[in-house]
Amino acid sequence: MNKLISKILLRNGDLIFWYCPGCETCHSVNIIDDDRPAWKWNGNAEKPTFEPSVLTIGVKRCHCFIKDGKIDFLSDCEHFLAGQVVDIPEYPFKEM
Repeated sequence: MNKLISKILLRNGDLIFWYCPGCETCHSVNIIDDDRPAWKWNGNAEKPTFEPSVLTIGVKRCHCFIKDGKIDFLSDCEHFLAGQVVDIPEYPFKEM
């Protein structure tokens, strides 16, 4: 079940989602260490930090660090925010 846990994060079971303004879509990480890769989460829904970096390859390549509620887009991103740091925007959807 999808549950907004803050104005910027949605949780669905083992996954935490946020909205990526560079890709104009949502990205997620698995926070439960099982058979899939898992990210460390600081547990803060208002200013999340996930480790290690997040690499998403879809329509566009997006590679970033999430730290203290900010998205640090690395230079290998294939969108207009490459190399920039921005606040995670409010989560725009109720459901996915």
